[in-house]
Order: sequence, then C-alpha cells, then structure tokens
Amino acid sequence: NFGTDAGIMITASHLPFDRNGMKFFLPDGGLGSADISKIMQVARTDSFEDAKIDPTKGTVTSQDLLSVYAADLVETIRAGAEGGDRPLEGVKVIVDAGNGCGGFFVDKVLEPLGADTTGSQFLE
Repeated sequence: NFGTDAGIMITASHLPFDRNGMKFFLPDGGLGSADISKIMQVARTDSFEDAKIDPTKGTVTSQDLLSVYAADLVETIRAGAEGGDRPLEGVKVIVDAGNGCGGFFVDKVLEPLGADTTGSQFLE
C-alpha cells in the first residue's frame, strides 16, 4: 500500500526485555540470521561504507498504518461473515487493553462491525 522498499516492526511483549527488539522486512519477506548479523555488525562499527549504504540518502515519512490495518481487518471480516456491514450487531465484546496496544481494536474494528463494546477499558 505504501510503496516502501523495507519495513521494521518494533516488538515488545510480556516476555523479558531481551526478547523484545526489531523485525526487518523486505518485499520478499523477513530477513534471515545472516542478514541480521550484517546489520548488527554495521551498527556496532558504524561502517556504512563497508555495507554499501549511504546514510544521507532516503527519506523518512510518517504513515497511519494502524488505520489501514484496521480497515483491512474490517473488510476481511465483512467479506467472510454473514450480516452485511455490521455482522457483530447485537454481540457484546469487552476489551481490556491494559499493558498492551490493542485499544485501537474497539474504535477501528469492533464498533464499525456493530459490536457493543460498553465496559471496555484501558483503550488509550
């Protein structure tokens, strides 16, 4: 959707801090161990010349990926469910997004699908 050459997912979880980090992706999929090792070597030594990387090229842009992701989820669910645009009409779903980042799910996915999310908490 965004025409990028690569992507990085910053991960965090309930696991210990040393299990958190970054996942790197190219158009053909995620990077393997050898690729990650090379990135780590470049980062440790600041040897951008050896890596054939020009740190002055490229651009950084901000994109609202969450809204695009949520809209895709909504359309996928609508396509696979009976009930038209609001297949969750009459269904009560309570989301407790404490200690996580799932709060978007209420406003951007469940409510557009018709779910009653009254009582959900920690959505910020």
